[in-house]
Amino acid sequence: MRGSDESPRLSFLERMGEFFDIVEFRQAIDGEDLEAIYRLRYNAYRRENFINSNAERICTDELDHVPNKHVFGIYIAGRLVSSIRLNILSWSHPYSPSMMAFGDIVQPWLDQGQIFIDPSRFVTDQEASIQFPELPMAMMKIPVMAAQYFNANYGLSSIRTEHAAFYKRIFRSRPVSKVRKFPYVDMQVILLKTETQDADRGVFARYPFYRSNYLDRRLLFRENSVLPLSRTENSMVHPA
Repeated sequence: MRGSDESPRLSFLERMGEFFDIVEFRQAIDGEDLEAIYRLRYNAYRRENFINSNAERICTDELDHVPNKHVFGIYIAGRLVSSIRLNILSWSHPYSPSMMAFGDIVQPWLDQGQIFIDPSRFVTDQEASIQFPELPMAMMKIPVMAAQYFNANYGLSSIRTEHAAFYKRIFRSRPVSKVRKFPYVDMQVILLKTETQDADRGVFARYPFYRSNYLDRRLLFRENSVLPLSRTENSMVHPA
């Protein structure tokens, strides 16, 4: 039981291993699941005054409706405790938050045929964030799995500067921009870039709970998978 003084003190890896035994990742496909996630976002952003109030008490934007998006809920005992959105960014599907905020930086990479995983809308239920401090680390397994499933070259993260240390420490991400205004919410962000090949070189060794097999990845992403064609691949499919 959490918080019991009689429980043996577990190592970080042991605690994460136990947490993955109780947590469930699920892609939100139907309206009911999505509406619950939009309400979770609204509550999280209103706590920080990042958005204005609205009568519907939901938070959504146009990137929730593009073909390269994947919205996930994280559940414990059937309860929605957190959510994250991924946009699989490529020359054929150039829709993502980082593209909107840092298009002048990102577009040349897309023109080179690179594919990116761009996570955003990371929100957590306030009570759950206190009860389950493992949530931020666990949540990041979804973009790690996506990078493998979609054969992405890099990950992008448009984040507040105070969160940059987490990404640098865990994923060896590096800043590639100065601070800018983020679309849709009242916050300043910087752009971080992560080499996905670093997972094979170090992330999996340091954090083995990020490992997954192909079947796990296929089950997680198959409901709304859009093949991210690079510019070179698109030319091969549609020759001039």
